[in-house]
Amino acid sequence: MKQNLQDYLTNLWLGIKNNTRYLLNVKTKGNELKITEDYNTVFIDCFELDYKEKWDYEIFWPNPFHPEYLIQWTDSNQIEQWTNKQKNEHHIKLNASTKPMFFESISYVIPNAIGVIRTKKSWKYGIFQITAKLPKGKHLWPAIWLAGYKSWPPEIDILEGYSRNNDNYKELTTCIHYRDSNKIHKSFPSKNHRLPIDVCENFIEYSLHWEKDFIKIYYNGYLVLHVRDKKYLNGMFEPQQLILNNACEEKFSETNRTPFIIEKVKILQKFE
Repeated sequence: MKQNLQDYLTNLWLGIKNNTRYLLNVKTKGNELKITEDYNTVFIDCFELDYKEKWDYEIFWPNPFHPEYLIQWTDSNQIEQWTNKQKNEHHIKLNASTKPMFFESISYVIPNAIGVIRTKKSWKYGIFQITAKLPKGKHLWPAIWLAGYKSWPPEIDILEGYSRNNDNYKELTTCIHYRDSNKIHKSFPSKNHRLPIDVCENFIEYSLHWEKDFIKIYYNGYLVLHVRDKKYLNGMFEPQQLILNNACEEKFSETNRTPFIIEKVKILQKFE
């Protein structure tokens, strides 16, 4: 059986399985992510110290905006480090706000400011675990993703959430961007996933298990995507940085929205 057909059938089965969990409100079964003893923690952040020690706050260089998506710019003021010393709780809160800014280099006013953090280090392969609560509001676009620092693609989207005209997310999306043998950008088809609990009211663990022979993505331990096809895996040709952002869509309004809250980030790799 060809790997692309195998991947298709596997992900079709996963979709049926996870939709069944969603419809039946199954919360605890299917904790399938297993971390073996040959993995070692190489990065951990519970945000007790200044986030700038391990993270940058911009993803575009040399400008704080994407030249083809002039609706938002990255603003360090949208990043809030929150601490409750009595309960020993620490979070990073990423906001999205209406904050028009004129950029002389393009003679254009970009209307919205967003919070973004990106790891200073990069990794190729490993287990990436992010515990987070998604923002609530209309036309939000929070994301948890990996991308190459020196070139794009590669990119692995662990999560993209589109709230559209709702205050919650009916579906969460995964996607993989890669370069084929002719160096042309292509992507693994986006997949939509559901969880049986409210992702805006509960902290969820979003995980990526990326090795030479596969990419697996888990939501709260539920396997939602499994890719084995070499044409996608070989397109992940360089180490990637982890990026977390609370982006917005074109009709974004900051009315009644909540921040994207990240509680913990942990990365593990196999012993060499």
